Amino acid sequence: MDDSPPPVGEPLGPSTETPRDAPSPTTSDAPIPRRAQLALAGLALAALTFGGTLGLWACAAILCFVALETRVMSAGVFRTPWLPLLLVGGVFVAVCGPLLLGHPPASRDHGIHYFQARTFVYDLLLEGRLRGWTDRINHGLPLGDSYPMLGYFLSALLHILSAGIISLRVSYALFMAALWASSMAATGLLSARILRSIQPDTSPDTARLATWAGCLAGLAWCVDPGSSREGGWNYLMFHGVWPQQLSVTLWVFGLLAALDVHARPTARRMCVAAALFGLSIIAHPFGLLATCVTVPALLIAIIIAQDPSVASALSPEHPRARRFWASLGVFVLASGVAAGNIFILLQSEESMGRGPVPWKDLPTLAARMWSGELFQSQHPLIGAAAVVGVLLVLRRRSLCGVFALTTIVGIFLVGSRDALTVLRLDLVVPALKNVQFLRWSVFVKPLWYAFAGVGVVAAARGIATWPRRQGNARESRLVLCALLGPLIAGGAIGITEVISRPVGGLHTLERSRYAEVDAAIKATLQDARADAPDVGLRVAFLRRDMSGGTYPLFALADVDADIVIDGHVPAINFERRVRSQGPGLLRSLGVTHVLYDRPLDTEPKSLFNELDPIMEEGEYTLARLRDSDGERVAQNGRLKTIDARNLEVTVSRRDRLVHLPVAPYRKWIATQDGAEIEISPARFQRGLTGMEIRANESSAPILLRYQEPPAERALSTISTIFALLCLLGVALGPRLPSLPFTARWPTLSPRAAAHAVGATVVVAGALAYLRQGPQLLETWRAATPAWDKHSDAPPPSARDFIDEGRYSVSSSVTAVCDGMKTRDAQAECVPRRARPHLSTLYANPYLYRCVRVRVPARGWTEIQLPALPRDADLIVLGSNIPAGPRRASIEVRTSATDDTWRPLQKLSRLSVRVEDFASEQPIIALQNEGSRDGVACVAVAAVERPPPSE
Repeated sequence: MDDSPPPVGEPLGPSTETPRDAPSPTTSDAPIPRRAQLALAGLALAALTFGGTLGLWACAAILCFVALETRVMSAGVFRTPWLPLLLVGGVFVAVCGPLLLGHPPASRDHGIHYFQARTFVYDLLLEGRLRGWTDRINHGLPLGDSYPMLGYFLSALLHILSAGIISLRVSYALFMAALWASSMAATGLLSARILRSIQPDTSPDTARLATWAGCLAGLAWCVDPGSSREGGWNYLMFHGVWPQQLSVTLWVFGLLAALDVHARPTARRMCVAAALFGLSIIAHPFGLLATCVTVPALLIAIIIAQDPSVASALSPEHPRARRFWASLGVFVLASGVAAGNIFILLQSEESMGRGPVPWKDLPTLAARMWSGELFQSQHPLIGAAAVVGVLLVLRRRSLCGVFALTTIVGIFLVGSRDALTVLRLDLVVPALKNVQFLRWSVFVKPLWYAFAGVGVVAAARGIATWPRRQGNARESRLVLCALLGPLIAGGAIGITEVISRPVGGLHTLERSRYAEVDAAIKATLQDARADAPDVGLRVAFLRRDMSGGTYPLFALADVDADIVIDGHVPAINFERRVRSQGPGLLRSLGVTHVLYDRPLDTEPKSLFNELDPIMEEGEYTLARLRDSDGERVAQNGRLKTIDARNLEVTVSRRDRLVHLPVAPYRKWIATQDGAEIEISPARFQRGLTGMEIRANESSAPILLRYQEPPAERALSTISTIFALLCLLGVALGPRLPSLPFTARWPTLSPRAAAHAVGATVVVAGALAYLRQGPQLLETWRAATPAWDKHSDAPPPSARDFIDEGRYSVSSSVTAVCDGMKTRDAQAECVPRRARPHLSTLYANPYLYRCVRVRVPARGWTEIQLPALPRDADLIVLGSNIPAGPRRASIEVRTSATDDTWRPLQKLSRLSVRVEDFASEQPIIALQNEGSRDGVACVAVAAVERPPPSE
């Protein structure tokens, strides 16, 4: 393949050189006199003072005209290299200043992140472990299996290196500042790299433009307000979902390192890129899919892109084939680094206890991308600027730009509803149900903002240099400024939204009214520990309406207390939750104190009457739970805690069935007299799922041991070996000898590369398809009540009629809306977008394909199915989808002999024997007795009947 550099493209923006045959300059090209400038400035001030909104527009247009006439856009101050860095640094300090002072954010999930960081350091790391079981939270949970530990290690790194001199709170705050700055740097470096790739020269002007593009992209990240699950300040800082931000930051640095490998493959560069991608996967599970998307995106970019800046810098020692194989080698090494974490994550997928949020289809995502409406709370101009940057990349076909764009397309594909309903990715790995675009769109934002930085610089350069024609330059500039006036004024008005909260400030405890509550909780618990040093300190933290005021966890962590949180525990994806506040339940968990901000005296007073308040500060009350000795209590046995991973149970002589207030998990092993006995999940009390163990007739105690399976230990060892290899490559890269066989690497043409990519896709698709069949059977068995007691039996045969498309829909209203009959264009008709279509329905713990149908007001909709196989049950999962604030009054029934109408709820289940149907083709009927249309989604399958019990 020819590796000669392609011709350098045109410079960014229009040329400013004067043609040889151009006419001589006219007076309209000379700057306007100083008096005229002052007069225009006075006119702008008058328009701003007396003209209202229209005056603001006129003022912006006049000032823009004066700036162009006096060449302010090209002044030396804008050529200063430190100006963009100073601008970004100033905004960063203004926004994240409290972090630099050592004040950690205390909103939403930060409290539980801080608690887990302290648990990781003092309960795991000091024992030489990086993951494991802890009994410090609720009734026990595994740390590091379904949620990453890398972020907790980094957040405590300064605390560890200083041997505790730097407090954990300060270490956490400085880490958050470093993470936010690193995210800005990664976004900025990517934007500068894209601009250099489409402006492949080494002039000072190009370097200055790249600096401005990078700084503007980083600034866009810094002040991005974001929204729930969409990244930005609201999600990553306020809600505290920073492990995802850590993953995306490492991933973007990995993209840049992969481009360096392609430009000049060396051992050090390969190891750096592999380490970054591997750490990205370890930092958060979403990094795995992002890296998987990166592999084909890079291969496609290498095939179709041109990169003059890279090609011109290449030497004959690094042909394109070698660069191609080196790029693939990066991902092989990264897979080895993250192999242990990937395996453990996939083994723990069912314990996450996290439901998905609504999906969007691929056309909707693409349309919102091009319209600038991709993100809900994105600043309006960013979308338009990003589109400009994308168009420039498409025109120049630079490797860096095409790589970023193909990565965005891949993320759209994997995060769209089509990935589930068509590609059925949830049947490959069930945990992918949480990877819908909203939850991992944060991986798109750095790439999108990088394009925005390029687009802003291109637009600004075009405005500054347009027009430079002779004769009518001044008139053209005047018209241009008149057109830009409203746009500039709108940006000036919207600047208040950019700097407003939550972007403009951090929710910290210092210098707030919550600091007194934090100090009071800490002091009171320290006194309680001093009064009873032999009694464990375990606090039940009961929040009002699952509020985000989790900041008391900072104090609970600092006093080394154990915690029990009712309901959903932020940042902990573990389905075994505490769902009750009964005093007996809390005593069985060893709770000694209760901290609450909810009015317990207005609820059932069983808990309130068992508490002795010892502190009231702000909205929180801390009380002592009577008759609690801080020890966990078993049913039909006595529980002795040797350590968090080893328990001993002495069984009662009367009843050999023991219930333990310990969360069941796959890594617990119970033995009695050296023989392993079964552990089953069971309701310990109302609101708590614990362990159930049936002891044998021996009087020996039951020993419970938490241990890693051999496969997990082996893969963790492999990951350690690969990590050490990467570390060795980074340290000794330049001194490593060249391997002789690298000179005989196979050559590569675009056609051969395309064939390799196609073959890889075919093989991966075939393996995924083979995986989908058994997983589909397991998914439907989980939804079938008759199989509840046959967990050890092989998966049944099942036919998913919706997935196969073997159904037909009829309705009482079938006319397509044409807007000509009534005043309401959608009355007594079906809008085209409301026609039956494939969608998804979530029934814990799996997703199901369903047909989404419209049930007209006071009408009906029927779904007709083919003939059912014998010895099968018809399983129906239905969901009444709210249209607005409420759900419609939809009822459901089947054509079986029992024709009772049942209300369709948020999730309804029906199981009907095939013998109960009067006809060969069953019908699922929906009727709506309400006055407005309703929407339902119905999943249907025929599942083989379980074998009869012996």
